[in-house]
Amino acid sequence: MPKNKENHALLQYTAAFTASITAIGFVCGYSWPSPALPYLLSKSSIIPITKNQSAWIASLYPLGLIIGYLLNPLFVDRIGRKRTLLLFSLPQVASWLLIIFAKNTLNLYIARVIGGIGYGAGISSSTVYISEIGNVKNRGIFLVLLKCMMNLGFLFTMILGAFLNYQNMNLVLLTMPIIFVLAFSFLPDSSYFRDINRRKEEQEKRDNATVKLKLLREEEENIDRIKFDTFIVKTKVDHIRKEDNEGNVVANANGDNLSSTGQNREQTTGGTFELRGVKTEIETTKGTFEPREVKNADGTFEPRGVTTTEDTFEPRDVKTVKQTTKSTFETKVVKTEKQAKKSTLRNNIFCKLYSEQNYRRALEIMLTMGLTNILSGHAGITTFTQQIFTYEGAFLAPEKASVALALITLIISLLSTIIVERIRRKFLIASTGVIATIALLFVGVFFYCQESKMNVDVFKWVPLVGITTYDVMLSCGMGNVFYVYQGELFAHEVKSESIAFNKISYMTLSFLFLLQFQNFIDAVGTYWAFFSFAFGIFFGTFSVYILTPETKGVNLDDIQVLLKSKKFFY
Repeated sequence: MPKNKENHALLQYTAAFTASITAIGFVCGYSWPSPALPYLLSKSSIIPITKNQSAWIASLYPLGLIIGYLLNPLFVDRIGRKRTLLLFSLPQVASWLLIIFAKNTLNLYIARVIGGIGYGAGISSSTVYISEIGNVKNRGIFLVLLKCMMNLGFLFTMILGAFLNYQNMNLVLLTMPIIFVLAFSFLPDSSYFRDINRRKEEQEKRDNATVKLKLLREEEENIDRIKFDTFIVKTKVDHIRKEDNEGNVVANANGDNLSSTGQNREQTTGGTFELRGVKTEIETTKGTFEPREVKNADGTFEPRGVTTTEDTFEPRDVKTVKQTTKSTFETKVVKTEKQAKKSTLRNNIFCKLYSEQNYRRALEIMLTMGLTNILSGHAGITTFTQQIFTYEGAFLAPEKASVALALITLIISLLSTIIVERIRRKFLIASTGVIATIALLFVGVFFYCQESKMNVDVFKWVPLVGITTYDVMLSCGMGNVFYVYQGELFAHEVKSESIAFNKISYMTLSFLFLLQFQNFIDAVGTYWAFFSFAFGIFFGTFSVYILTPETKGVNLDDIQVLLKSKKFFY
């Protein structure tokens, strides 16, 4: 690989890694309630809260994310991806400062909303940034790296909660946006990488076109050679026939006079060949040059095919002409106004997302994946991890179980970056979805047996292993592909708006789910909750599989062509 290509690749990976720091902070804010709420609900808390207030503290962060997603499109296309990321790092810093110096629950509420705004706009911009700096060979790897950094953020939060007190944990989390600003300020915007990638793709297309043109020219040369050989053979055959015919004409002419010779030449084979062709040519010439004038019955001559001035320019009423012209002009003005309105409506980004088949299908796929994530309970498991692992006879302490879950998920997700561009996306979604369904069913069976007063001492490890398996499968499969599809399924002109729309939809559902998660567990019981989560991920996996075309190794333009297809099953 040439040195300039190596330098460009190094710069690409550095930019992708640095932009992904925002993803670490994003998940740190999302999973912060897991270690923070047990402390805030305890008697030693400096800010005593109730169970209902803890639900609001957990769910207000997604509400702030929604606001951030709405704000992101207003900035990302006007001031650029890089400046948007740097701008929204300010509310991230402010939110952690508010949490550190909070004196009551209202301070925590405000801090969670502000943090959600900063990280909501930040994660949207980083997704667009990372999808644009990559090319067809490494785009999937970069987008999966984003998901891996989210898993790293989850692990980072669990470790801080297990080994640091509440205040020190918040101080460390404050350093994340500060480190990002210091590192990212020296990197170029995504337009720099996008221009380089476009030039590379154009060069590859030119090279392919040159090869195809060369093959086409060789094929044409072969055809021309065959035609030329055929022409030579035909010419020789015609020459031989002509010589034979001329011999026949001479033989027939020896016994006849000049006048009879002319008549007999037309009758003989040779004469027919020579003289009929001349006759045909003369007749054709006659037919071509028809007389310009035609003699009328009165003896006068009239030009053929010429229209008189009287016939051509008929007298017309001037008033009628003016009215017709005015009416035509008004009709054109009305049509132009209607076309302008239709064009304005058609050019509206959000209308375009719904009106065009390819964007509408992409939205259906992304909404189905987000709904699957919610119905499988992932938001609740991530936010209330320690509370879920706090059950009778737990295999590990809740803090250690949370760290083990986050560590294993991170390791597997890192390995998934190697296979994401080697395995078909649809196969990855289907296989991991089935395994995650089975894992949640086992967890549900365990809690059912425990609540039925059965002896489950031998199987105390099932919740930890089952939930870890589920989280790993979701992260490697649909979790990774979700972020890959955000960069692949939408064209550049609607990418930032579509990502914002997907995230707003997901976080709206997440806000409602987290707000009622603990009430749902108390109402139906733990085992029924996990059974419903298993059904949610199975049904969602099946739906995504039949809706989604295979995009591995396909460039962005061809993906749009696939999405425009009227097929319901792919």
